[in-house]
Amino acid sequence: SEMDPVSWRRQINPGGKYMPGKPAWYMFDSCQNKRTATVGVMCSAVLWSQNNGLQLQNLTIANNLGDSVDAGTHQAVALRSDGDQVQINNVNILGRQNTFL
Repeated sequence: SEMDPVSWRRQINPGGKYMPGKPAWYMFDSCQNKRTATVGVMCSAVLWSQNNGLQLQNLTIANNLGDSVDAGTHQAVALRSDGDQVQINNVNILGRQNTFL
């Protein structure tokens, strides 16, 4: 989240696999077009769901940024859910700061 939008775009989409019409395009595009100095915490999630009724069971969602940086305000969100009626059962959610939004 402390990364500028240009560096973030290069790291997240180096081969151009995210493009208009692909399922993840909306999420990628909303973060790559930030006009701020950094992309921010909302774009640091490993898994980002915008659907209602998300069900997760028996898995681990991990953002391991914490393993590669020292002190600072680097956030490593593992799961971001913008939907309603989310069910999470027996799930390990691992991150650095603001692990689940």
